[in-house]
Amino acid sequence: MAMDRKTSLLLIPLIIAIVVIIGLIAAIVYMNSGMEKEIEARKHHEHETERVKDARATALGDLQRINKFVTGSADADASVLRGQYLVSRAANEKLAKYLEGRERKDYNYLTELYNQIFNDRVRALEKSLGSEREAKAAQEDLVKEKQSFVDMKQQKEVEINRLRVEKRQVETELSTKEQQYKAEIARVTAMLEQERTEKQELEKKRNIEIAALRSEISEKRRRIQELIKKKPKTIMWVDPDGEIILSDNKLGHCWVNLGRRDGLRVGSVFEVFRYIKGGRRKSKGRIEIKKIEDNLSQAAITEALDPEDDPIVKGDHIISPFFDKHETKEFVFAGELTNPLYSKREVIKMIEEMGAKVARELSVKTDFLVAGKGAEETEEYARAIDLGITVLIEEELFKYLGK
Repeated sequence: MAMDRKTSLLLIPLIIAIVVIIGLIAAIVYMNSGMEKEIEARKHHEHETERVKDARATALGDLQRINKFVTGSADADASVLRGQYLVSRAANEKLAKYLEGRERKDYNYLTELYNQIFNDRVRALEKSLGSEREAKAAQEDLVKEKQSFVDMKQQKEVEINRLRVEKRQVETELSTKEQQYKAEIARVTAMLEQERTEKQELEKKRNIEIAALRSEISEKRRRIQELIKKKPKTIMWVDPDGEIILSDNKLGHCWVNLGRRDGLRVGSVFEVFRYIKGGRRKSKGRIEIKKIEDNLSQAAITEALDPEDDPIVKGDHIISPFFDKHETKEFVFAGELTNPLYSKREVIKMIEEMGAKVARELSVKTDFLVAGKGAEETEEYARAIDLGITVLIEEELFKYLGK
């Protein structure tokens, strides 16, 4: 993210330089367009000036011819002149050309023709003079426009030079920024490469250390297994679910402190035991729930291991893998079931009817592992021992199921 921000900051001068260059190009194009218009106007004024000069030259030539015609020589006969040019209307080519297109009339005196010609030439000269004035004014305007164009050109040259200087400064600054940017990229790349190399070295060392630790842990586990071989946890290590509150061995029934409020089911089988010296548990037999009330239930004594010397009495504890006041027990099977009367599906159904559930895989939520044939060789059996999960052999399971 930092590198992206630095890159953005370095690109800003480059963008400004591009905008300045585009502005310079637009200014030059605009100046060229103005110069072309000035040149066209100058050519037009020069053409008008040439035209006025040609008209003036023509008028001067006409004036010279008329003066010669009017004055003639000093000893010329006026009557001859009158008769030759005026009375007889001689077809003098120059006079006829001059009078061409004008209204014809007889002139008795040369002065009349002279006055007429003079007036015409005065008007022509006035017109020519006006044209000359216009040409002169146009020439002055052209000179002013030329001077204005020169001034504007000088100003534009000064502006262009200034922009060129700024352009060189921007290009220099941009080149410096590019060099700094490249140097920064090279520095960051080298830093990243160094960090990558260090990370790879650290990962190699960590992997080597992890492999060594795993090997050490595996060896220690092996030695621990050799020195201390765990035994499977049996049902007798599970906390008792309740106790006997009244017993009649002669009638073969008893009462327990569990009832309908505890979620007890008819047909549930419990192991009966008592604590002996050293906190060990001694099994005394089994009972099966027959009648349930709210806080207590009646059970039949289905098995008594020592009814004479150690009968089932008040205060004995009861336990069942299917019963729990607070949660549903979870069972997982390991090995193959060998009971010929029931399939595995039927056994699972019976467990679920007792209020427990069966999972496919062992987990920390598992309460009992049902060990069938070859269970000791399975991974589930070893994990159950490590996790302290209670192991029920197949025969014990069927006893609690009342089968």
